[in-house]
Amino acid sequence: MVRVTVEGRFDYETALPFGRFIEEEIGADWYENPLADDDLVSYARLSTRIDTPLATGARYIDAANSCASWRAARGRFFGRT
Repeated sequence: MVRVTVEGRFDYETALPFGRFIEEEIGADWYENPLADDDLVSYARLSTRIDTPLATGARYIDAANSCASWRAARGRFFGRT
């Protein structure tokens, strides 16, 4: 299993081409924390532009409120604990 994490260091403009690279060249199984945890709009956009699942949320303190925010953003991603 190939997992790639960048610890929330990218903005959307960087996360998208890197996500395409790991998808096409590496065959990553998931792309973890490409963006800041609270950048839900960019996570939702990114999830529609690449097929590799996005993972984030391991750093959330208030899990109940965070999960509700993620569901409201309606992207394709999953949280990891």
